[in-house]
Amino acid sequence: MKRYLVSFVAVAGLAAMPAGASAATVCPPATLYCIPPAVTPAEAAQATSSAAGRSLSKLKPAALAGKGGIALPGTASGPGTLEIVITAKIHGKTVVIGSGTSTTGSAGTTTVKLTLTRAGKRALKGHKGKLTITVTATFTPTGGTAATSSSKVKLK
Repeated sequence: MKRYLVSFVAVAGLAAMPAGASAATVCPPATLYCIPPAVTPAEAAQATSSAAGRSLSKLKPAALAGKGGIALPGTASGPGTLEIVITAKIHGKTVVIGSGTSTTGSAGTTTVKLTLTRAGKRALKGHKGKLTITVTATFTPTGGTAATSSSKVKLK
């Protein structure tokens, strides 16, 4: 009897799960609420650098310079500060194209407003053709150590 009750509870728990939910977020039957899987600061920094890179890869250098700034998506693993810095190597020198920070109070997605530097605008306006940039994302949790990730992206 006990064996049948346990399997009934397990099947009932799976049936109550929403269709789009993954198996990692399934609640054990004895809990009152689900706790989502934890995202580490390193995973948050990696997700942010790749998402920002995907957003920037659709732009041309001159179009980015004309905007003066851009809002980029970011991921936070909890309360803390998310920073994005974009650099490019132009004529053998590393130029900071722009940077921005966002402070979050909880885990989830956020938007980082990136402001272009004067040197970055000048470098982007005068550049012809494709440009490879480096997107560096740093997530510093409140009271924790910073995690940094970077990715390279080509602007059209």
